[in-house]
Amino acid sequence: MAKQLSITLDDKQQAVLEEITRLHSQVLKSDAPTERRVRDAAPRGRPLRALREVTRAAPPLQSIYAIRRYNLRTLIVARFGNVPARMAEALGFGQRSLIYSYLAARKPKQIGFIQARRMERVGRRPPHWLDQPRGSA
Repeated sequence: MAKQLSITLDDKQQAVLEEITRLHSQVLKSDAPTERRVRDAAPRGRPLRALREVTRAAPPLQSIYAIRRYNLRTLIVARFGNVPARMAEALGFGQRSLIYSYLAARKPKQIGFIQARRMERVGRRPPHWLDQPRGSA
């Protein structure tokens, strides 16, 4: 059993700790913790050193859309010979450009839940395969 350490804090220290905890939870709820978000969210005049250390320890978060986009690229390489147009045909898209808009580097179209399930069926993958992190997106 782990031994618990108790530290006594005065009111000012307790308030700073609660503020750091609140800001840290806000940063974790966002897409990815960045020092700029921390700096913008912090009240003026408070030291950010402790908060920076906490956010550095937190793993980087990825949005579900970034994970789906990375896995879509993997699926196209594995199942369609790295030709997105073949997947567009298999999905029945009238315009091949739609599949490219999901893969775009700048402002990609988000892959929604229904579309992700459809892509998994066409790619012969189990349900929710696109939603699982596999590599670095």
